[in-house]
Amino acid sequence: MKIKKISQLIFRRVVIVALLLLLQIATMVVFQVRFSSYSSWFYFASVLASLLAVFAILTSRANPAYKIAWIILIMAFPIFGGPFYLLFGTSRLSRHTKKKMAGIMQGLRENPLTEIAGYKVVSVTDYTKPEETGLPSANVLIYKLENNETVIVRPSGTEPKIKIYYTTLGKDLAEAQAEKDKLAEALKPVLA
Repeated sequence: MKIKKISQLIFRRVVIVALLLLLQIATMVVFQVRFSSYSSWFYFASVLASLLAVFAILTSRANPAYKIAWIILIMAFPIFGGPFYLLFGTSRLSRHTKKKMAGIMQGLRENPLTEIAGYKVVSVTDYTKPEETGLPSANVLIYKLENNETVIVRPSGTEPKIKIYYTTLGKDLAEAQAEKDKLAEALKPVLA
């Protein structure tokens, strides 16, 4: 049991980043002492690698504010910015989180909801079945309710949560919002 706890501690991102930083500092000291005549080449290579990382960030489909923050960090610290981006810059979910979200979605597929907030589910569209939708496969479920409201459920690709979208009807915005709140409250226990 102790070995498992120690291995979990060792392989955490923060520990890995700290070790990489220490390794980089040690490398810089060794390079400065032993290869001082080559330090300009090492710096040039670091700047080139940073420029490549910046180009990769610019061509990504991420939020512009997110891109700018990483570009500033990488260009300000060309030696340290790249590893920081590799460890923290990409939005990846842990295996445990992906497994939990997949389990929730699989549970919704295996035991489809028959009612939500007192409204009967009249149809369920599963977008993992392109032969039924005519569209590319996607991990999305759409529940059409008897009152013509819709609930759309899908896992987030970058955040540890299941996203739910509602199309509700009402005489005004307040009534539609109240319907949405009613549906959301009814789905909380299902997605817990």
